[in-house]
Amino acid sequence: MRLIDTHCHLDFQAYDNDRPEVLDRAWATGLKHILIPAVDFPSMARAHALARQNAAISMAVGLHPNSTADWQPGTVERLRALAAKVQPVAVGEIGLDYHWDHSPRPVQRRAFEAQLELAAALNRPVIIHNREASTDVLPILEDWVRGLPPERRAVPGCCIPSPPQKPTRNVLWRLGFTWALQARSPTKTPKPCAGLPLRCRSSGCCWKPMAPT
Repeated sequence: MRLIDTHCHLDFQAYDNDRPEVLDRAWATGLKHILIPAVDFPSMARAHALARQNAAISMAVGLHPNSTADWQPGTVERLRALAAKVQPVAVGEIGLDYHWDHSPRPVQRRAFEAQLELAAALNRPVIIHNREASTDVLPILEDWVRGLPPERRAVPGCCIPSPPQKPTRNVLWRLGFTWALQARSPTKTPKPCAGLPLRCRSSGCCWKPMAPT
């Protein structure tokens, strides 16, 4: 089995004092690759620097919903230009966060939809942040998928940390339950996860406890 950490914020300041040791422990467990999701533009710069240093590290581009308060129509073009430079493997972490509400919800939705369109244009999978927002996240995703070519309607790498009670199974996602397990009850498997085939599940690991985002 080839293990890949699909959601590790390795660029965060919490790792600054012992990042090499964290990576050594990760590789020692058999981990083969790490994907760093983006949060904001500074995080993308840090992730790019780490990816350039290590071929076993990849990065994504995108703005976390809590970083979208200043979203403007030109923001997506800035992301597009950055993607052309750094060649990300995914767009994310993007989505909606109705728990913290650091950004107005209409702005979050506009940023989410624009970044989904960017992912389609770049032919990249998406990494989704969904916190207490399934009623809006799922319809937006389903509308987006309907606009994709049939051969691209299975979108690997789509992580929904707070899964809905009834995941939409007519759309083929990779569902991630990483934050829900880490921050809430690591000994209990979320009910939606238990009913899904293994091929639909995705997982990421934090090699050090992190504050929830």
